Amino acid sequence: MRSQHQEINDWFVTKFDPTMSDGDLLEAYHRQHPGKIFLRTLPLHSRVLDVGAGDGALANVKKWPSPPRGDLRLFAYSLTRGEHFDNFEACELSDWNIAKPHFGGHTFDAIYSAHFIEHIDDPSSLIQWGSERLVNHGRIYIEWPSDRSKECLTMNELRDLGFPSIVGNYFDDSSHAKDLPRVESLLSSLSHHGFEVQMLGTIHMPVVADGLLGYHQRTGDRTSLQLAYWLKTGWCQFVVAEKRRFLSQPPRGGQTTE
Repeated sequence: MRSQHQEINDWFVTKFDPTMSDGDLLEAYHRQHPGKIFLRTLPLHSRVLDVGAGDGALANVKKWPSPPRGDLRLFAYSLTRGEHFDNFEACELSDWNIAKPHFGGHTFDAIYSAHFIEHIDDPSSLIQWGSERLVNHGRIYIEWPSDRSKECLTMNELRDLGFPSIVGNYFDDSSHAKDLPRVESLLSSLSHHGFEVQMLGTIHMPVVADGLLGYHQRTGDRTSLQLAYWLKTGWCQFVVAEKRRFLSQPPRGGQTTE
């Protein structure tokens, strides 16, 4: 049985010839990734809050891929202002551990949060906050590292195999919490706060991973390599849940969009 070192090394040194154009490859990623599916299938005119919005690239969903979702009303919450935040209706900058989003007390139709809960003190606080600020039947998408991320080769081990520096193991990122958020804890919190889980799984996309590795081999693009490694190893997991419990009243100063 091959070791993880051997398997990853064999994959990394394999030369992947393009099976689709670079544009088609990028579109395949955005069409098949569960987070992108979540966004593209929301009801028309949904108010969507991106918690931990990073550079704001989520706004691309308004224009591409087809069908464009220019109807979505996007809001961003992050530590710092991202380069694409001008494409959002509003943004708030703060540290979640110190101050939660406010946005005038308004409610949202959907919350999207990718690679955020592993950076905060209490992952369940996002679910609690979401239960208070989502409309009834509002949906939440949470993506975070899977248990596999703790078993993956470290950055140093990957470097020994010839990889450029990428996050290979959960503990390579010093900003991650000491304890990886557990699926069981999140599911319990979702149930406690009135959510019904609709989808749960590991993000594993081998053909897209191979294509992205091939793109890295041709261009040296490190972001493509990082995504390829995560999609190859099942590094990320996700959950989609719907709020099923009615709020007795909207938050103070807020309004619903129902």
